[in-house]
Amino acid sequence: MSLLVQGKADLLERNVYYYIRDENNTITVLETIKQKRTIEGREYVATIEAYKQTLRDKLTGCDDAQNSIGKTTLTKRSLMRLFNNYNACFGITPTSVSVKRGSKSKFHIGASYNMLTTTLKKYKGFDDQQGTFDDKTSQNATSFLLQFTPGYPKGLSIQLSGYQVSYAYTGEKRIGWFVPNSTNTGYVADYYRYKYNMEYKSVVMPLMLQYSFFNEKTIQPYVGLGVGVHFTNNYTGYVDSIHESTSESTRSRLNKPSASETSFRSSVGVNLKLSRFLIGGGLMYESMHSPLNFAASGLALMQPKQT
Repeated sequence: MSLLVQGKADLLERNVYYYIRDENNTITVLETIKQKRTIEGREYVATIEAYKQTLRDKLTGCDDAQNSIGKTTLTKRSLMRLFNNYNACFGITPTSVSVKRGSKSKFHIGASYNMLTTTLKKYKGFDDQQGTFDDKTSQNATSFLLQFTPGYPKGLSIQLSGYQVSYAYTGEKRIGWFVPNSTNTGYVADYYRYKYNMEYKSVVMPLMLQYSFFNEKTIQPYVGLGVGVHFTNNYTGYVDSIHESTSESTRSRLNKPSASETSFRSSVGVNLKLSRFLIGGGLMYESMHSPLNFAASGLALMQPKQT
């Protein structure tokens, strides 16, 4: 439990909860309460700011503080201002313990559910005349999440995750051009069909630097930049070249991706801070040197641990 303001009444914080400790060393949580109410036969959920009554009962003997409780919100900045004003009424110099740099950090652990779309780009083994093979595949992946928030600068965090994905592409391309006929008196169309197939799996471990805006609010938009390391295994890739006029077929292997490869990643999204959890959703784009690009949307659920 972190001490935010010390004085006649102390303001404490643990995870995303705030507490008041009075002169009798009694600790009381500051919270809002959800209640169901029925009005004219319709049911509503009302939010009751119970913490304000707790503050009125505890912060007695200071009119300035009592008058400020009505406009006090359940945020760190607002509560610290109120407690400092209250302690000042008794000649106690305001003390804000946790605003020192590096004095607070958080560690989150959780899981995410990702919906991935992978784009197959042009392979280096094909020349321009054969065209660009372009295909997409979609899949879902569940990953673990580890996030460390150092506390300074505010809003900045480092996130590590990991998951396994599988890629499978099949496609066909028909290429034609004119060639001289058998008597060299004209030209006829000659066609080839190219059938390609690629399958492999990768273990992906992204490392992201993420910045959250309005980190004291319930809704926190964020942006992120980072890298991802891909470890490839179980690879199979080939292309069949079929001459339509003679039905002759030739199979060639596709270049195998590197055993490991580093990619560039960027992301945007929104986190929702609840009482005990952090829920986030967002979009991610990843570019690789190999013939793969990734786009993903995901939902993450993380449990904070104070460090």
